[in-house]
Amino acid sequence: MNQQVPISVFLGTKAQLIKMAPVIAELDRRDWSYQLLDTGQHAGLIPEIMQQFEIRQPDLRMYGDLQSGVSTLTGGLRWIASLAQRYLPNAAYVRRELFHDQTGICLVHGDTMSTLLATLIARRGGQKVAHVEAGLRSWRWFDPFPEELVRVWVMRLAHYLFAPSEVAQRNLERMALDTRMYRLPGNTAWDTVARDLQRTPTALPKLPEGYAVVTVHRLETIYRRRNLQRVMKIILAANQRRPVVFVQHHPTMHRLRAYGMESVLNAAGVQQIPLMDHVSFLHLLKGAAFVLTDGGSIQEEVSYLGVPCLLLRRSAERDEGLGANVLLSKLCVETSSSFLDTFDDHRQPPQLELSSGNAASPSAALVDHLQAIGQSLLAGL
Repeated sequence: MNQQVPISVFLGTKAQLIKMAPVIAELDRRDWSYQLLDTGQHAGLIPEIMQQFEIRQPDLRMYGDLQSGVSTLTGGLRWIASLAQRYLPNAAYVRRELFHDQTGICLVHGDTMSTLLATLIARRGGQKVAHVEAGLRSWRWFDPFPEELVRVWVMRLAHYLFAPSEVAQRNLERMALDTRMYRLPGNTAWDTVARDLQRTPTALPKLPEGYAVVTVHRLETIYRRRNLQRVMKIILAANQRRPVVFVQHHPTMHRLRAYGMESVLNAAGVQQIPLMDHVSFLHLLKGAAFVLTDGGSIQEEVSYLGVPCLLLRRSAERDEGLGANVLLSKLCVETSSSFLDTFDDHRQPPQLELSSGNAASPSAALVDHLQAIGQSLLAGL
């Protein structure tokens, strides 16, 4: 490439970085310069993950004194207010300090508050916004909250929408946003999974034979006591079938303690462990008898692995694995009990035909589109 459009990649959460890592690697492979902007939502986790994926440290940490990231609802509100106050009032400051008085393309990913803040800041600085993993919808405004509101707002503000699936494409068509859409052959997470399955895990704990994996972290799960109580019943029922390994995010730990549920898990003999690196976690999932989760990214990963999975949510915006190895629980105890009794019937062959070196790689396809977009922008300048 002779002349390049400036690229800015916004980072926010652990899951976003894991999915954007192969895109960043593809930019490096093509010698396309870019800057990394860390909003700080998972400030305590991002540096270690960047090291694991051999990504350089951020060019700018936007969050000031925030060291560990957002782990509580109150802390999240303070973080949002701090970033908004710092970057949204003065467009000239944002354009000069973040984007060096150049017009470029900003990559934002997913449906978190980092996604929304990055989009607003990029628009304020006169940048073109490219939304990676666009088109996901539950079509229920407050389920999940705030993700559904965030993704709709971001899709309407973004200039370029990268749809990872046929369902996402249809959703964008239904929203009359398909004129900005670029269809990818899959989710960029596919590239990450294919890469990490080839690596050796280093942080796996001692595991019981025939274990099952549980992980929950979404706001509507852990901050609604009734929802978390239902999830707890399902976890305890699962632990009666297979020994459960409960991988816990920091906010999940806090809520379990606040509700007095941690002691219940201890009494039942549920093995509780902290987060681990992605390679180790992926191998943990691969070896599980089944997985219980409320995470969309984990739903995608187990769909590639073919591992039986009960999705602990009322609705889902992703179609990966549904009707095959993934069952939507709708937080129904009866549905969950049926899954636990017949989980092995949901097992599917692994679906990992794509790899990061394949011409059909979603990350490579995304950067192909960026190159064409960039050339069009340069021609218009």
